[in-house]
Amino acid sequence: KKGKKGKKGHDNDRELLLVSLGASISFGYTLDPGLLGLPNEPILADNHHIPRLADLLEDVFGIEVDEYNLSVPGATSGEIAADQLPDALEEIARYEHGAVITVEAGGNDLRAFQAQYLPYCTSTDPADLGVCFYQLNVTLTGVEDNLRTILGSLREVAPDAPILVQTQYNPLYGQLPDGTPCAPASLAAFADAVLEGDPATNGAPVLGMNPRIRQIAAEYGAEVADVAGLLYTTGQYDNPIYYSSDCTHPAGTRDAVAYLGLPEDEVGAGFEAHFGAFAFALAKALLP
Repeated sequence: KKGKKGKKGHDNDRELLLVSLGASISFGYTLDPGLLGLPNEPILADNHHIPRLADLLEDVFGIEVDEYNLSVPGATSGEIAADQLPDALEEIARYEHGAVITVEAGGNDLRAFQAQYLPYCTSTDPADLGVCFYQLNVTLTGVEDNLRTILGSLREVAPDAPILVQTQYNPLYGQLPDGTPCAPASLAAFADAVLEGDPATNGAPVLGMNPRIRQIAAEYGAEVADVAGLLYTTGQYDNPIYYSSDCTHPAGTRDAVAYLGLPEDEVGAGFEAHFGAFAFALAKALLP
């Protein structure tokens, strides 16, 4: 989804480019019926944080914002680096004014890991667990390498631009439409360890995805839109209100879901948390 958006009436000398790289969250998915075995198209959140970030920039700073959202649902960090990054670099270099850049990466890498190695990770056989944690580290190191490529390349073309990198949350604490938990408590707790790290796991230190994201962001002068940190530190990480009933995406406000037999979400707490984390990161990047 590539788009341009700007409000009329601003001075052309005060323009800004908002570039977004990522996957389905940055694209705006709040519910993918396909994950529930339904044939319907994915539903976008009415309170999607990326357009709201553009509105915030326009309303607070009085500038005209052009949105350039390159996000592709399902994209891994490697695909973001290979397919979205070149377009982002070209657009940023071509644009005559400043840029704000958002980056979401890593969630689909973990989904691919889960699809292939979950049986090893839920086994009681020490050999299977060894395979699980070895491959987990391989996956997380791959995300780390790709994120360094993404942020390093963005920094070269935009040395002073605010770059906002989000952490990954744990949607396994959500509930299916019938109220059934998305995953057993033990699996949700394992996902917490994957995200935030658990040096005691199976005797093999595992540096989680989010500590890696925070560390790499600091290396490249990027701000962290710490969605996961917000939920963990406020004790809300296991509150299902933040997660969509597809057990993958953030809960977002949405209208046309009655035809699916699903309730409307009037709060959209998941995307509210995303917007809050991004707005805070943006303020840290822009304000003295």
